[in-house]
Amino acid sequence: QVGLRMISDHPILGVGLNNFPEVFGKYYWTTPGISRALKLRSASHNIYIGTISELGLIGFTILAIMIYSIIKSGWIARSNLKRIGDYQLMVITEGIILSFVGLLISGFFGDVLYKKYLWLPLILIEVVRNLSTKFSSVS
Repeated sequence: QVGLRMISDHPILGVGLNNFPEVFGKYYWTTPGISRALKLRSASHNIYIGTISELGLIGFTILAIMIYSIIKSGWIARSNLKRIGDYQLMVITEGIILSFVGLLISGFFGDVLYKKYLWLPLILIEVVRNLSTKFSSVS
């Protein structure tokens, strides 16, 4: 609820990168419907709400473009590997893509945006895409 209030007050530019914890206290005490008995938390626990509240719609659009590009890159790698018949690497690529999608889904319930285990599949997808391009040009 606090993150959604931040978004409604700062929809375009947000409150600033890593400023969610700083601004949280102000909104926490003025947001109706929050039990004050709960421990004061200063994270959005949702990477999408967190991104929009900190970086606004502009930052969220950049995040969405990045996610789309990575998934598209993985799909290109999978298609190249299927075309050249490297089914073992194709299955590994599918696993990497699915792990990335799983992490994106878990992003609805936790702060995974700045964790290494989210960025590892991003790197691996690009590595596999580069390898698949090189393999397909050799074949």
